[in-house]
Amino acid sequence: MAATEADAGPLGEEATKRVAEAAPEAAFQVDLGPSLREVQQKRFAESNRESYSVLAYACKLKEGATLDRVAELHTQLIRSIMTKTAQRATGLLLLQRGAALHLIEAAYEFTSPFMRALADNPNTAELIESCSIVVKLEDKPGRAFKDWSCHSVNPPSEAVDLGSENLTDVSETVLQSLTQIGEQMRQEGKIAGPEFNSRFKNFFPSAERVVAMAESADFMPLADYIDFFEAPIKLEFDGDRTWPIQELISV
Repeated sequence: MAATEADAGPLGEEATKRVAEAAPEAAFQVDLGPSLREVQQKRFAESNRESYSVLAYACKLKEGATLDRVAELHTQLIRSIMTKTAQRATGLLLLQRGAALHLIEAAYEFTSPFMRALADNPNTAELIESCSIVVKLEDKPGRAFKDWSCHSVNPPSEAVDLGSENLTDVSETVLQSLTQIGEQMRQEGKIAGPEFNSRFKNFFPSAERVVAMAESADFMPLADYIDFFEAPIKLEFDGDRTWPIQELISV
């Protein structure tokens, strides 16, 4: 007795055979379409109003990496992506001994290619030992910074134990501190050099804190950020891989 279409289930006999013949791993990977970033971008575009992403990441620099080269890497990437996307980025890059902390305010059209370019640039691997996202804020209605700038700072050293701190508070402190710098610079105009250091020294996290954030397992590494927000969304069910659909047999 041959299996009927009803026996084969709602897919029908021929469709069920095609599924059964495919590799179990491929058959049950569900492609949900665009990446999470693209889904968010479409949603915000439909709202017909300006909104910005705010990203901040902490970096531990490799031994021998100079602050000038790290500054050059970021400056070139910022300029390149602004030219390609016609989108303006604002924010702040703080450089100090062995560490870098970068906050960017920009539209989705800028932040996505910038983060991919940062991850893919060979100089990133040469200069940066570890990099983690410490702030990700979406749909921000305005900017704190008037433009983008880079500064070398030298805050006091401190002993840091992030394990004893609430990481939400750690992220919030980073965001608030850098945002306050941006708001004051917006009101008073460009501030740089020794004046910048003396004016905002109480807002800078120490190098030890930046390195601790970059190395913390509780913050998302740059590579994981790219995989999560940029790659197409797929689901693969363990149960389906363990118990694949069996090929129909006619008797």
